[in-house]
Amino acid sequence: MPRQRRLIWLAMPRPFSLLDYYLTSIEVGLKSLPGGYRKEAAARILNPLSYPRYMEFQLALKPLLPVDGRRVLDIGSPKLPVLLLAKHTRSCELYATDIRDYFIAPTAHFLTKIGKGDRLGKDIHLCVQDARHLTYGDAFFDRIFSISVLEHVPDRGDSQAVREIARVLRPGGIVTLTVPYSHAGYREEFVSGPYTSAVKRAALSISATTIARRCNSAFLTRRACECWT
Repeated sequence: MPRQRRLIWLAMPRPFSLLDYYLTSIEVGLKSLPGGYRKEAAARILNPLSYPRYMEFQLALKPLLPVDGRRVLDIGSPKLPVLLLAKHTRSCELYATDIRDYFIAPTAHFLTKIGKGDRLGKDIHLCVQDARHLTYGDAFFDRIFSISVLEHVPDRGDSQAVREIARVLRPGGIVTLTVPYSHAGYREEFVSGPYTSAVKRAALSISATTIARRCNSAFLTRRACECWT
């Protein structure tokens, strides 16, 4: 392999492997057992990661890399990716959020036990946020991910959340979202309301197009058309 090509290959960001996720989860669990969150720590050891979830994490995180020097927002996702990013990045400013505060104390405990406690409140922030009403300024984030969250936002909140994501994403930034998929096509679950599925599809399409323009990403534009229209 020519030297220039080899250097380019070495500089490319390596996506996290299944082993990375497993080892991070087990390490966090083992180091966190002594403390006030033994149940959560044991879960990290006994059930580190299912393969379908690993595939979802990969699809969500790989397009965001590299994140060093970036400001990254997690909206309500499972927190293993946050732990992985904190462990393997040095200059990433990371905002991990959820609509409730249940995750803050155990995640802070986990981060402390793996030697990242000094970053809490500096470049790692654990916050309560409502995806429909984010408190961050316009174009604040370089990268955003939200894993299996939008389908849980009731009524028109999912469309509102997507518009908020577009607002806080900087021009040229990247966002990845995952939602359940059905071969049968679009269907509404868990939510009842007077609007029809066609209206909701149109609302999501508008929001997706807004994000695609902000990201300037042909891939996202294509995926938005395939998945949200």
